Amino acid sequence: MACSSGLATLLLEEIEKYCKENDYREIYLHVEVDNISARLMYEKNGFVEIPPVDWNIKFTERKLHKSWENYVLLYRSVQPQKR
Repeated sequence: MACSSGLATLLLEEIEKYCKENDYREIYLHVEVDNISARLMYEKNGFVEIPPVDWNIKFTERKLHKSWENYVLLYRSVQPQKR
């Protein structure tokens, strides 16, 4: 499994690096509700769950292949690199 091998954490580190280099301040991601191991890994890496609100329900319904009730939206703040 990718999570137990550390691959998922390495990918998150690269995503964060890219975000910092490109002045992104936030990372959002969707995880299927029943994917407990992924949710725990993201939480361990500083992500927090966002309650369902209008904007993220609409986004989820437009972009993903299942109803928004099948997903949790997670968020993490990113500090851009100092130049």
